[in-house]
Amino acid sequence: MHCVNKWIGLLVILCIATKGVTQSVNYEEEQVPPYALPGLWNSDRQPDSAAWLSEYRPPLLDLLAGEMFGHIPNMDMSISIGSPKCDEVILDDKVRMQEYPVSVRASEGVLLFHILIFSPVESNKPSPVFLGLNFVGNHTIFPNAQIGLTPNWIPERKKEKLIGHTATDASRGTMARRWPVEAIVARGYAVATVYCGEFDPDFDDGFSNAAHALTAAQRTESSWGTIAAWAWGLSRALDALEDISHIDASRVAVLGHSRLG
Repeated sequence: MHCVNKWIGLLVILCIATKGVTQSVNYEEEQVPPYALPGLWNSDRQPDSAAWLSEYRPPLLDLLAGEMFGHIPNMDMSISIGSPKCDEVILDDKVRMQEYPVSVRASEGVLLFHILIFSPVESNKPSPVFLGLNFVGNHTIFPNAQIGLTPNWIPERKKEKLIGHTATDASRGTMARRWPVEAIVARGYAVATVYCGEFDPDFDDGFSNAAHALTAAQRTESSWGTIAAWAWGLSRALDALEDISHIDASRVAVLGHSRLG
């Protein structure tokens, strides 16, 4: 299984400085209590790359998980990818559009998500790919009636014609401005995306749906939250890309905007 790196090192300072703070927000500098930050390397020697990976990076990741994102649990799982629900050649016969259903089976349940892929038609080798989650459904990133409407909860956005937390035909292509599919594919790359809400819906559901349901019985106060579930989902999308012959899963650039970054 792949694991997409999701931690941002600069947030370590925030974790340390706010550890244990449960009161209301303070905006006055003089009211900040005394604190001491540990040395960046916990030694006088700046680590080389091997020492960084083996000694220094793991505890920082653990700190970020424990204080900000939650710990992603270890779980036995299997992944299977089905036949594409849509498979069309579009944009003057230059782009192949496919949407695959992917199942993740774990001991406590099954998670289904859909990965939408745009790739070059005329290519004599597997294409490198830009992979990212989208905010409100695969159908919103490109105006095509064959792209499936997610059955999952979606946020309301009146500007994008998303009303009632349900995907509808009226919102097809309303986020296409953020996804320059034709320009990317013209340069020889593929684009792959999954709706983030298929890994975890972005509302307070008590961490009981989608990915969190796979380990609900194991949940503790330090278990994974929404952003961790999205990062885990990107890893599962990367697993799925390995099974698609015209995609080069060894050359994947992961992208994201705002909380999906």
